[in-house]
Amino acid sequence: MNPRAALLSNYEVLQLLRELEADHIARTRIAQRLKKEEEDAAAATGHPVSENLRTIEVEVRLVSCYQCKRLF
Repeated sequence: MNPRAALLSNYEVLQLLRELEADHIARTRIAQRLKKEEEDAAAATGHPVSENLRTIEVEVRLVSCYQCKRLF
């Protein structure tokens, strides 16, 4: 038996799943909002946005959001 192993109750597992789902929904909404903003900006300027650049921008913003979230 592993003394460091812990058992989670059904409620604790449910809470964890809800938190993970909420984080996933938040990330998805941020990514969709950023994509829409970039598409609108590209349409206004007439310059297409690279998919690689979009991916990097989304990842950087998500990482910064998580770092801010962990500070509080």
